[in-house]
Amino acid sequence: MRPALTLREVFGPGHLFSGRISFGSPSWMAPDPDANELLTGLALTVAGDLPMVIHRGVADDSGLGLIRDAGLTLPDDIRVYDDAHDYRSTLASASERVVLQHVHPPEELDPERCWLPPDLLAFLNNKANLPELVAPASVPQRTVVSPEAAAAFDADAWELPLVVKVATNESIGGGRGVRVCHSAEELQTAVKEFTGTALVLEEFVHIRRSHCVQFATSGDAGIRYLGAPEQIVRDDGRFVGSWLEPDGVAPEGAVQIAQTVMRHAVARGYRGFAGVDVAQLNDDRFMVLDLNFRMNGSTSSLLLSRRIADERSTPVMRLVPLQARSGWDDLARITAAAVRDHQVIPLCTYRPPDGSGEPARLLAMVAGPDRDEVNARVDELRRLGLE
Repeated sequence: MRPALTLREVFGPGHLFSGRISFGSPSWMAPDPDANELLTGLALTVAGDLPMVIHRGVADDSGLGLIRDAGLTLPDDIRVYDDAHDYRSTLASASERVVLQHVHPPEELDPERCWLPPDLLAFLNNKANLPELVAPASVPQRTVVSPEAAAAFDADAWELPLVVKVATNESIGGGRGVRVCHSAEELQTAVKEFTGTALVLEEFVHIRRSHCVQFATSGDAGIRYLGAPEQIVRDDGRFVGSWLEPDGVAPEGAVQIAQTVMRHAVARGYRGFAGVDVAQLNDDRFMVLDLNFRMNGSTSSLLLSRRIADERSTPVMRLVPLQARSGWDDLARITAAAVRDHQVIPLCTYRPPDGSGEPARLLAMVAGPDRDEVNARVDELRRLGLE
């Protein structure tokens, strides 16, 4: 099953792709290390023939077999690492330039070997710089607080609720580095949690729905609009999936705002994938909440969704992360049955080391004729043991 666009078409030959965050990232970016390893396989099904670096748990033969059984194609050149030392050695020994989705320090990868200048990637993903790329009317009211000022922070001086966001050159997503605070105690806790970093204190806005408006550009070919999955976000700000409906139309206002952002980034030299999180508020205004200059959590599913809808007559899909604490065998068995029934399209899996006690993981699309049926299928997977 061929995606609408492959990584090879965007990045070209002579490159190696890594979707992993740096092993030197702060602890609040990696509260669940195995989840970070799972995400190294996020782009597997849309890579084309671009070489990739993924964790051994993602490269498990039976897990890759589940993906192939769903009709998806995987790259031939997959390079596997086990730990931080192994990962760095893999990057160092590669003959290609490396396409990073997250900034790595120079000691982890020489900046001269990066597809994009690290300082550009850092600037575009730093939440403090959002107003430089977005028109003021489309940005919630916000204040940037330096690390020094945060150390003497007075939570009682701020009107609540308030959203705290880490302002860092680390590219973060999925709600990491974001806390929604409804009390002075929660606000103070969030500030302490992110000690040593600059913070964005942003007004709490009432969201009707939000979309990740996505694009790709290789520079010469212009900017290509990919689509705008509707995001599924918990009350605490954590991203937990997306709705993909190939015949659905994202609000025109959201797409226009995001296109302007992308043009600004391309003018600065950006190439690759990007997603602009645009919220439609209860009063119908559109606000940009975050910029993600990398592949987003829903990019692979977005690139596959049209073909899946056409081939399987399932016009609605939900991207959902699942796990099985009962072990890998149960996850593989449940997933295999759902693949045979054409209800699940696995994008990547993670098989933890034997005896680790960590859950086996799956990132998948659950497909059906409408949202109610898709939700029913997700509930059934959970009843069977995937949470």
